[in-house]
Amino acid sequence: MKTKCFLVLVFVFTVLLSACGNLSGDGNKTTGLSSKISPKQTIQIAFEALKNGNLKKFNQFIQYNDRREGVFVYKDNKLFGNNLDETEKEFIKNFSYDIGEVKESGNVTTAQVKITNRDLSNVEKDIPHYKDADNPLIEAIKNSDNKMVTTNLKITLNKTDGMWKIQMDAALADALCGGLLAKW
Repeated sequence: MKTKCFLVLVFVFTVLLSACGNLSGDGNKTTGLSSKISPKQTIQIAFEALKNGNLKKFNQFIQYNDRREGVFVYKDNKLFGNNLDETEKEFIKNFSYDIGEVKESGNVTTAQVKITNRDLSNVEKDIPHYKDADNPLIEAIKNSDNKMVTTNLKITLNKTDGMWKIQMDAALADALCGGLLAKW
């Protein structure tokens, strides 16, 4: 159990630190993007960028909040950095989405979105089988079955500096990671 907890912590800190390490001034700007893009188009552009591995573009359409965990404060902590590593490629390998009803009200919009991705919700059970690997979690993800899971979400978009941005929250992050984050 201690080994499992340790591996989970190592993975989480590795992803967080690598994501923060990929931040650059360019990745935080939406320069060159039209302020005439609708909320639905924003979702489409962001999710297509994610599917195509263009994380710099994806992150331009995402609004991240600062969060505090104990003594750590994560500012602009991105779910994915601007470049995909092997673990992150596994998260979005079979990602798809369907946008439902979009309700715009001033500077806030809500949208019903179905996100389908590989079901990684039980992958932590397989980590001990790969304890001798360089990264047991990556191996467990790579060797997991290709079962898919669909999550129905209500996502929020906020108009910031004339641009629509998708509000990243725990439910959206978990859906994009195939249910893996809910376990931790």
